[in-house]
Amino acid sequence: FVLADIEASARRRASNKTPSPVSPLALKAVRRIDLLFDVERAINRLDAAQRKTVRQEQSARHIADLEAWMRAERAGLSRHNEIAK
Repeated sequence: FVLADIEASARRRASNKTPSPVSPLALKAVRRIDLLFDVERAINRLDAAQRKTVRQEQSARHIADLEAWMRAERAGLSRHNEIAK
């Protein structure tokens, strides 16, 4: 849902249309997810065993942080909020 909004906004900008506003919450989520891509970019040239080790050391921490953040944010949203649905 979050990425779909961001992609749609990017398509509108590319076609010179007014982009839809991006939710601050969505932007925070994408930035947290991007930390996982940072790890992947850093280990791109390592062999499979080394990549697995780095993922277990670094990505696991980011995933746990992301999950905790998402759960906390979800708890703070109204059940009628579109993002909460």
